[in-house]
Amino acid sequence: PPPPPDPAPRAWLVVLRLIAAPQQQPAPEPAPEHEDCSVAFRMSYVPPGMFAMLVAWGVGRVRRSDEWEEKRLGGSVFEAKVQASRLRPGELHRLRVEERSAEVQVASSSAALLRDACRSLEQLLGRHFPGVHTACVVRFRLEEQAWEAETGRLSLARLLADKRWDERLKADKVGAGQGAKQVTLREMMGGVQLGIFASHCWRDLSVKILELLVEWLEARSGDLAWMDKYELARADQFVSLMEQGVRGADVILICLSLPYLASRNCLLELKWAIEEHCSTCKPLWVVSVDPDVTFNKVSTWNREEGVEGTDSKGKAIKVEPATVRVVQKWLGNVKIFTEWLEEGPEALEKQSKAVSAMLDNVSARTPAQAGKPPMLEVKQVGPPESGRWALEDAALT
Repeated sequence: PPPPPDPAPRAWLVVLRLIAAPQQQPAPEPAPEHEDCSVAFRMSYVPPGMFAMLVAWGVGRVRRSDEWEEKRLGGSVFEAKVQASRLRPGELHRLRVEERSAEVQVASSSAALLRDACRSLEQLLGRHFPGVHTACVVRFRLEEQAWEAETGRLSLARLLADKRWDERLKADKVGAGQGAKQVTLREMMGGVQLGIFASHCWRDLSVKILELLVEWLEARSGDLAWMDKYELARADQFVSLMEQGVRGADVILICLSLPYLASRNCLLELKWAIEEHCSTCKPLWVVSVDPDVTFNKVSTWNREEGVEGTDSKGKAIKVEPATVRVVQKWLGNVKIFTEWLEEGPEALEKQSKAVSAMLDNVSARTPAQAGKPPMLEVKQVGPPESGRWALEDAALT
């Protein structure tokens, strides 16, 4: 599908760079001492114009002038502190782009910014400088030591875009006491904070819309999303990882459907989401991916008999009465976005506006508004072979 229309006005940005005579060029400035992860693209030579193009990307990456702090452009260094995520408005991240003799280096304390910078640089190389041989080296600090890891044939931008945090690369220690070991991408990034937790069910239509929805949210929020497709791909203790993802996210995206409300794992995620929403005012984005789950229909569900339906393969499922009572009680005041139930060009425009509304409605957490979380529990209904689960609230039983 085509990309969503950009609600912000477009503008052209031109970066001009004055090249001094070789004997007048200042010596490269040393990199600052900070804990950011940096990526060096070593090249046979740095093509003229590449640095200016990267600076243009860095400036264009910032949406508003008030997101800048301490911006600096001089010689072969561009550095600024920017608001990388709309989900954490008071949090600033460093962005640094530097050209050296035979490499271009980008550094940031934000994994999302680093991903975007690497993707832009790789696209520049492939589109405008295809003949330049490049080696990608990740520089990071681990256990108070400096390390370097070369990605080889793997694209770092693709690794970050696919959230392959458990991908292992060989890293070499820099300086005294040299050594080598296998290090995960998560360790290189210094522990990645994923701002959006995407909760969905594999037995409904959410799998068809989730990838595009998350892509839009990541692009407009400047943050990364937690998705089981990536986070649980190589996990054993996935239930504990699911809970960590919900608790650690800034916003929880719930793709709501009847199969979702009949799934044990989905009910666990919904339980943690409601607890976070009530205790910390963590925002919930609820998106309907089922025509039987809209605000009007949910409000009329039978609290004593539950709701019956089918999953995407036609298998019968049932939303238990206890779950109905929890949804009506704790999601009754949460907006349910239904734009993803529609199709066609007009639907894309509505979905784009809905994404903007989600981000506009995200506000800072206010402890004064937080309350005591409800006593929720996911319980099995009937014999184990029935596969029926319910989310119960002790106060509503």
